[in-house]
Amino acid sequence: MVLGADRSQPKTAPNQQTGCRMSFGTYLVRRGIITAMQLVEALEREHRSRTPIGRLALQRGKIDSHQLFHVLGEQIAAQRPFGEVAIQLEALSRRDVAELLMAQAEETRPFATILREMGVVDAALLDDELTRYYQNKPDFEPCCAQ
Repeated sequence: MVLGADRSQPKTAPNQQTGCRMSFGTYLVRRGIITAMQLVEALEREHRSRTPIGRLALQRGKIDSHQLFHVLGEQIAAQRPFGEVAIQLEALSRRDVAELLMAQAEETRPFATILREMGVVDAALLDDELTRYYQNKPDFEPCCAQ
């Protein structure tokens, strides 16, 4: 299976010793499949394809434009995620935010698709590397202090 084709599959594999995770993109760089610059470009494209939660909430009728701008204003001031602020202000329920996050994930272009569109790797190579990634439990960087 190609990464991102099944959204239930994580993009990271756990380290048995520390529980740390290394992204599949970092793994591809370490294996020499893609360059660090290609990884950054793919991640930027993935991020740009992600519809903001506030826009999804408005499009789906969960909030109106007045509520959206109120939450956005508070979000900027609080420097916290939109969903957290919307819940605190009672503009959205926890369930609403969870549903919107799921919708956002479903609408975001998969990382592997982006790599293929960039012409960096083909599907067969991605399948092989993804299999190796999960089978071999690659070496991991030390965890950051929590």
